[in-house]
Amino acid sequence: MISAEKLLNRKPLQFNMESSARLLKGKTVIVTGGSGSIGSELCVQIHKAEPQKLVILDINENNSYMLYKKLGMAENIKIEIANIREREKVFSLFRKYKPDFVFHAAAHKHVPLMEECADEAVKNNIFGTLNVMDACVDCEVKKMILISTDKAANPKSVMGATKRFCEMMIQSRINSKTIFSAVRFGNILGSDGSVIPIFLQQIDMGGPVTITDKSITRFFMTVTEAVGLILETAVIASQGEIYVLDMGESISILTLAENLIKLKGYTPYKDIDIVETGMRTGEKLHEELLINPHSAVKSQNQSIMIDGKQIFNTRDIEKSLELLKNSLQKNNENIKETLKKAID
Repeated sequence: MISAEKLLNRKPLQFNMESSARLLKGKTVIVTGGSGSIGSELCVQIHKAEPQKLVILDINENNSYMLYKKLGMAENIKIEIANIREREKVFSLFRKYKPDFVFHAAAHKHVPLMEECADEAVKNNIFGTLNVMDACVDCEVKKMILISTDKAANPKSVMGATKRFCEMMIQSRINSKTIFSAVRFGNILGSDGSVIPIFLQQIDMGGPVTITDKSITRFFMTVTEAVGLILETAVIASQGEIYVLDMGESISILTLAENLIKLKGYTPYKDIDIVETGMRTGEKLHEELLINPHSAVKSQNQSIMIDGKQIFNTRDIEKSLELLKNSLQKNNENIKETLKKAID
């Protein structure tokens, strides 16, 4: 087992589960995308807080069932196989369970694929999020936490742009009784589709290890760190805030590949080669966590920053939603252009 500490070259972030446990104990919590990399760890940690009911909402029935088994098939856990894009279904489930808290992790996240399937990114990430937000208002949910991404900061990709627009929707609901906020962070070490499992597979096959560009850097943290801080954010969350997890210095993907090869007992470039494949559409050479670093402030937790607060006009958001809805009937490039205008 390769430790995250060796790969990240830093000590794990520390977080206090006591405050979030007090917040969630005896409450009803829905986690959308509950069987994904982030969602499943959220469910594990929330379950430890002894909620009255934990609802795992996901379209993937197999992963949801395996998570249910992992959590001991406890009586207070409910599995709902549902698609957040189906508005009536989302409203029906929220009215059924009447959640106190919602953690919205469901999203399409694959950057290159979403460049080719912009319609699916918009339908799932934006209109799916809209359904969840509206259901929260309808059922008077106390707080909804949107799980965002560093790719939403000054986005270059379709995926990042859809998540940025979701942040903007969050910041347009300042008069809502439900507190809407978002948490933005970078890559999760070892998550589905991340570089670590791919690199390890390539090393086990004798190489080469492939990276898009030898200058590329990314922010990384473990899933346990991310979820611990997401839950702490839920405690301090206030209306329209975008919380950014302090992930330390960005890491060179080349260095990460070299370290993995060494940790597996090989010599880079001698036993296992590393080759460039070229940047993919929508990728950035260097990701950002903050839209404007000069406007960010520290929260009461030193590992959590607050990005500069913006307030967006509800009517402007509604107009953009209508334009995005109409663009779905057109081609991929038209959708991209409409999305770009929506976040400008």
